[in-house]
Parts: sequence; C-alpha cells; structure tokens
Amino acid sequence: MRSGRLAILDEHGRRQKVHPAEVSGPWHRRVFALRALLIAVFVAAPLARVHGRPLLLLEIGARRFWVLGQSFNAQDAPFAFLVLSAIGFSLIVVASTLGRVWCGWACPQTVWLEGVIRPIERFFEGSALQRTRLAAAPWTLSKAARVGGKHVVMASVAMLVAHWVVSFFVPAEELFALWRGSDSAPQGVVPVLAFLFALFYGDFAWFREQTCLVLCPYGRLQGALQDRSTLLIGYDVARGEPRGKASAAGAGDCVECKRCIAVCPTGIDIRDGLQMECVGCTACIDACDDVMLKLARRKGLIHYASEESLAGGKTRYIRPRTVAYAVAAVAGLVVVALFVRRYEPFEANVLRAGGVPYAIDGATLRAPIAVHLVNKQPEATVVHVIAPSPTDGVSIQVPSPDVALAPFEGRTIPVMIQLERSRWSPGFRVHIRAHDDRSGHDRLLDIEVLGPHPRAP
Repeated sequence: MRSGRLAILDEHGRRQKVHPAEVSGPWHRRVFALRALLIAVFVAAPLARVHGRPLLLLEIGARRFWVLGQSFNAQDAPFAFLVLSAIGFSLIVVASTLGRVWCGWACPQTVWLEGVIRPIERFFEGSALQRTRLAAAPWTLSKAARVGGKHVVMASVAMLVAHWVVSFFVPAEELFALWRGSDSAPQGVVPVLAFLFALFYGDFAWFREQTCLVLCPYGRLQGALQDRSTLLIGYDVARGEPRGKASAAGAGDCVECKRCIAVCPTGIDIRDGLQMECVGCTACIDACDDVMLKLARRKGLIHYASEESLAGGKTRYIRPRTVAYAVAAVAGLVVVALFVRRYEPFEANVLRAGGVPYAIDGATLRAPIAVHLVNKQPEATVVHVIAPSPTDGVSIQVPSPDVALAPFEGRTIPVMIQLERSRWSPGFRVHIRAHDDRSGHDRLLDIEVLGPHPRAP
C-alpha cells in the first residue's frame, strides 16, 4: 500500500520526474480523438464567423463581446455570470457522477500535455526507458541536441498557444498588425503574450502534473463532490488479489507487472485505491487490458466502476446530491436561455442630469434628466426617444428625439420634464419610450420625478 506522500515525491519530499510509457488501446483512441477535436475547436473558434460576425471574441478593452455571432456589451455582464454558473454546476454534476472524466478527457492542461507535449518529448528523447536513462546520463553533445530540440519545439508550441489564447480577446487582424509593426496594433498585448508564454512554457517544460496536484481547485474539490457511487477508474481487488506470477497457484489475476504504474502520467499505483492524483485518463485501463489479453485472461481488472460496485454493492446513479446538482445546473441553463430570449440589441437608461434635480418657476416644476442610449449591434441604427403627448399639465420635451448611433456607440441626450407644481407629489412618475429602428425593439423607461418637500412653501 502507498504511504501518505504524493506518488511523485521520494522519501525526502523531493519531486521525482514522471516519464509515462506510451500506451495504446480502445480507451486511448477515444481519448485521442476527443483531444484532437478539442484542439481543432480551440484553433478554429477565434477565426470562425457566424453571418460575418466572430463566433467567440471577448474584447474587454472595447467592452464588447461576441458569443455565437451575437454581440453583447458591458451591460450584459449578468449574462457572463449566468453562463459561468451554469458551466460550473454542469462540471459539478459531471464530477459527482463520472468522477474526474473532465480532468482526463477534456481539461486543457491534459489535452495539451498528453496530446501534444508528450509526443514531442517521445520524438526527441525516445521511449520512457530511454527518457529516464537520458535524464540520468551526463551531458554530451547528443544529449544537448536532443533536449535542446525538444525545448525549442515546446517553446514554439507555447508561443502559438499564447497567441491563440490572446486571439479570443483581441481580433486576429490586430494581432497580425502587431507583428507588422503597424500603428493600429493594440496596446499592452506584448506583456500579456510574454506572461502567457512563460506560463505555458513553464507548465509544458517543468510544472506538468503538479498543476493538477497542487494548483487546480477542481481537483481539490473532488473529495467533496464524490461519494461511493461516483464512477471512477478502479482496481478489482477481489479479482486481482493476491498478486503473483501467472503460473503461481492460488494467485489472483494481477501479475505484478506494474504496467499500470508505468503508463500513469502522475506516477500513481491505481491498485492502492482512490487517490487525489488520479486524473481519470484511462491509460492504466488499456495497459492492464493489454496484459490480460496476452495472458488469455478476461479484460477489466482495472475499469470504470464505483467504490460501491467494487465492494460488491450496487451503484446508485440517482442520488440526492446528483439530483440537487442537476437541478441547479438545469436552472442555470434555463435562466441563461431566458436571458438570451429577452436579449435587447440596445440599451436605454435614465440618468439624473448634472446640477440641481429640479427647479421651481412660479407654479411650474421643471426636472431635467438624461437618457443614455447604447447601440449593442455591429451595425448603425437610429433610436427614437418618444415622449407622450402633453396631458393634464404634464409635458416632456426631447430636443433630439432621433438619435443616430454607430456600431457599439453610446450617447446621452437631455430630456426636460415640466408639470404644474400642484400636480406633483412624492413618487410621481412619467414614462417615455425608446424605439430601435434596426431591430424594431422598444424600451419603456419609467422615471420618478423629483420635487420639493411636500411641506415646502
């Protein structure tokens, strides 16, 4: 059984570099296909267009955001919160039912490290055994060339990934202008690129599995999100024990080949039971199944199972915690859907005008306000501020009722509310309407008119 320390640490607490062996099999092919798809989506997303608009672009500096071709601005910040909340609860549902399937199959850290960086390392330095021997060997010209070539390629990948991450926040054409030295290049991008490059290169070249073990909060939450019915990658103790040679009488199916340890990217022994370091990558399943086939034994000594089923019980997929998490996730998605359905392509808000909030002229009360209009669309439009006809001693004057707005432009226009003082009382309200020509949407603005204290002369 394992000790209380992490598998990558020796008895003195020093990190032991992990050189996982290559593995093949049906689970590896599935994981590889998904990782390839995710990398393709990552590369294509900043360049893809929906009706000529970006598929995904978050221009923080300009305070405009594109999601699936739809434009949003800073006033839509609640939408981002709702989306992130729905995604967060969805990940919690996945963790409570399928364990760390996200970590091993779709996490960007795992996708890039196992799908790109490890193959680069194998290309330059060979198999796991060759890499281990190379790491222990003294420095020679051959070793320097192989290690140096690996780091040059990894640094190039880190730089490309850094640029692609930035392209989710800065349009690709502006990034190209940066390297052409154009005056239109965005300001402040170079330090961000340098930081991201250092972050990614440091992770690819050195930190690696420590990101999952030390930094990732999602991994730390697994113990709180899982229970005995959560599906995990587990070792069938009843079938595998006692361990022994294939020819040993009375021995279980585990032949102590330690192939499952050799292929593990975090260096653990899955036979020691549930461990925080396991990221659910399925490498040990393929490795063990391969050995079982060679020994003409049944596959599945290591397989997806719950602690309950491994102990001889029954996995309960519907449990109070999974129902609660699923309800929260669905509620979040419903709220997001309602928000999108009620999305307005322009904003109209009432602001208090500068200076005094009202003025008394004999029997007349005048209250100036300002209406702030924002065009959230990528096309120009005209917004009409429509006041009701004067009635019962109340009139609303809009000097500039037709407001032309460029794409994503915002403007503030003055509005004067005038009424007989005898008509006013605390809580007196009037309404005006804003109509957008391009979308045909209306916004009704409810305005409270300020006035003197009721006992004022």
